[in-house]
Amino acid sequence: IRDSILDTAEPSLAGASQASITVERCWRNFCSKEVLGGDNGFRCEACEDTFVLTPDTRLSNATRQMTLHSAPLTLTLHLKRFAHSAYGFEKNDQFVRFPEFLDARPFLGPHASRSQALEYRLYGVVVHSGSLHGGHYTCFIRRLDLDAMLVRAPGEED
Repeated sequence: IRDSILDTAEPSLAGASQASITVERCWRNFCSKEVLGGDNGFRCEACEDTFVLTPDTRLSNATRQMTLHSAPLTLTLHLKRFAHSAYGFEKNDQFVRFPEFLDARPFLGPHASRSQALEYRLYGVVVHSGSLHGGHYTCFIRRLDLDAMLVRAPGEED
């Protein structure tokens, strides 16, 4: 089963063993630079190094990259588990390992603030079992020490 993140960003992931696929590796592949060229070039009328696709369309070679502009308070990751193939859509059931802590610094853009804490602790995972046509979702949530958590309304004192 093919997944665009696994196949196009880093071809070596397509045949990787289950033990080697991690959330960090998927995120790194998603944030890697992608070359846009040929028929998939960047539409730019002002660029000098363009080629003409049609009389009205000039395309230029370019790169694009997805990064975080700022780190959110709570990070939610959604892994694409469905891919288009010659046979239609298929589900990718490849196991992905995830750590208890995830550092977002490698995924920040060049102008992002690095002054805040950028390490996230895993709280929960939702897993879909089944096929494209049906199935069930199961949620696994980390057990928290509720005595350590104290929520107060703004302005409320101890």
